[in-house]
Amino acid sequence: MTGTAGSTGTAGLHGALTRLPAFAGLPRGALEPMPRRGVAHDHVRLSGKGLVARVPRWSQLGLDPFANLEQQAAAFRRAAPGGHTPELAAVLPPGPELPMGALVVTEIV
Repeated sequence: MTGTAGSTGTAGLHGALTRLPAFAGLPRGALEPMPRRGVAHDHVRLSGKGLVARVPRWSQLGLDPFANLEQQAAAFRRAAPGGHTPELAAVLPPGPELPMGALVVTEIV
C-alpha cells in the first residue's frame, strides 16, 4: 500500500481502525495487504476478523475524498439487500493517516 496517491501504508490504516471501539485491540500484525487486483483500491485483510479494508487510492469519479467515500459506502448499502456483495461493516473517514479514508467490508473467501 505504499507509494500510491490514496494510501499511507498499513500504519495509517491501523491508526484509523484502532480509534473505533470494535477494533481498539487489533494488533498491527493482523493487517495483511492483499494482492492488487485493480487500480482504484488497495485491500487489506483484517486477519481473524472476517473483514477486509477497502482503501481507495484515488476517486474514479473525480470526487473529493469525503464525497468519494460516501458514494462508495452508499453503493454497498444499496447492494446489501441483494445478498451478493460484501456487507459494509465500518467507514473510516479521510484524515491525515488515511487521506482517502477506507471502507471495512465482510471478506468474501
